[in-house]
Amino acid sequence: MMVLLTDRLKKTVRIPVKVIDGKVQYVLGGNLPSLREGTVGDLIVPAHCVLDQTAIKVMNQKRKVEFLPSKTIVMAHIKPDSLNSKKEGLIPLYMKEIHVYPPQVEGHFASIELQEPLYLRYRGTKQAMLEDCRCKIIALPEQ
Repeated sequence: MMVLLTDRLKKTVRIPVKVIDGKVQYVLGGNLPSLREGTVGDLIVPAHCVLDQTAIKVMNQKRKVEFLPSKTIVMAHIKPDSLNSKKEGLIPLYMKEIHVYPPQVEGHFASIELQEPLYLRYRGTKQAMLEDCRCKIIALPEQ
């Protein structure tokens, strides 16, 4: 028997709200649904509706930080179509999801040595992204 591990934190619900007299109100009427203490979420609104331009600048700040140093060995999910000979060894590391127990995954996992630091790019309040990084698949012979 195969057991699939699910991440209950990934399932979300959209709560429709509207600002009335400077207060966030539940669009469907009545009070906002009760939430657990400490719940963190996002209120997504059109940028032109935010009146405080300083807040917009803070929320849109971009920065880049070193995530892993050069020579670090990582396990990466490699799909056959991600190996592009035109990139001359530049292989994007698609590590957005960590598979605890993937039942069926196209491709393979390979040990990869970073040939330069791997950077994480923060994009304000958007999801952070890993940058491309020159790396070497350890199992492949030197060229």
